[in-house]
Amino acid sequence: PEDLQVHYVDRKTYRKVQFSGGGEIFGGSWNNPQSAGWIAIENTKDKEVLFLGVEWESYWKVILKPCENGVRLLCSLETGGHALASQSSLKSPRIFLGVSHGDVDDSLRVLHDHLRRVMPPAPANFPWVTYDIWGTEAHGVEEGVLAEIPVAASLGIELFYIDAGWYDGSCKNGSGDWFTGVGNWGTEDRVKYPGGLAEISKKVHAADMKFGLWFAPQVCDSRLIGSVVPAECAAQCNGVDITLPWNDWAPITQICLGNPKTVEYLKQAMGDAVERYGLDWLKWDNSGLPGPVCNRADHGHQATDGALAALKGQYEIWEYLHRRFPKLILEQCGYPSRLDYGLAQYVQANWLADSTQPALHVRQNQIHASYVFPACG
Repeated sequence: PEDLQVHYVDRKTYRKVQFSGGGEIFGGSWNNPQSAGWIAIENTKDKEVLFLGVEWESYWKVILKPCENGVRLLCSLETGGHALASQSSLKSPRIFLGVSHGDVDDSLRVLHDHLRRVMPPAPANFPWVTYDIWGTEAHGVEEGVLAEIPVAASLGIELFYIDAGWYDGSCKNGSGDWFTGVGNWGTEDRVKYPGGLAEISKKVHAADMKFGLWFAPQVCDSRLIGSVVPAECAAQCNGVDITLPWNDWAPITQICLGNPKTVEYLKQAMGDAVERYGLDWLKWDNSGLPGPVCNRADHGHQATDGALAALKGQYEIWEYLHRRFPKLILEQCGYPSRLDYGLAQYVQANWLADSTQPALHVRQNQIHASYVFPACG
């Protein structure tokens, strides 16, 4: 044990952490990420590294336990509980393992070679320089976007995408409130975009850029429940919808991805939006989740395993979008789902943080994230 150095990345601070001998590494729980799925166990004496990746973003624990002949490596599923019926089974996270010679940097080169075989092939000139714009004003939004298209193209921008606030009924008071109208993926806000997003998409493509949109599939404006969003999609805790009232913004309701009907609803709604607006890029943002876990027992999951079921439902939607639109670039964003090997087969972009300053902080985020995924391509 004294010859072993264990390395992993803390997802809250984007820092590489290390310890000697025994210890525990926990992926985190619902809406509370802790450790990324990359772990490197370095034998400093023999210059070897055992590296492993856990293919779920959370609900797992890796334990290194010193024993008489060395160190025992244990990988376990951490969940609120699941009752198994006779002859039934429960899927646990998959892991991949590799051994390399040298130091941790040498092991990373082997790991990245493996990931490049697993991840979708990168398109030409990837990663793209992106231009992200959004507005919550009542007037001048479309005019502003149209004016920015030729400017972005002249700068060599490759991807032009509209962030939050594009959906029907979105905020128009200039406050930045993206909660209002969120979840209305069927139609764009024709007050802000009277010409329609499909026309903006055509203009972006005519300027030789890609076009994308932002989505927050796990939440919706509470006022849409029962009208736009089926009532059965709402996550509940002890019989009450899980909501997040925040300042003077509209309250939002958590959507339960552990419910198979919710999964099918989002597949259709998001897939139709990709076709309707000619999207090349889809940003999936898990920000704004209230935090509690759905404990409905009539939702396609048990009362104790709603978070685990929601995680599996999320992966199912990502896989569906990738299979249906293999050229669509999927970006994962939001604090509960960062640097996730469970999405490596479908995702090509990982949003690290909203902070763009100071430059040193941004650079450190990128460096430490590159322990988990190749920095580009």
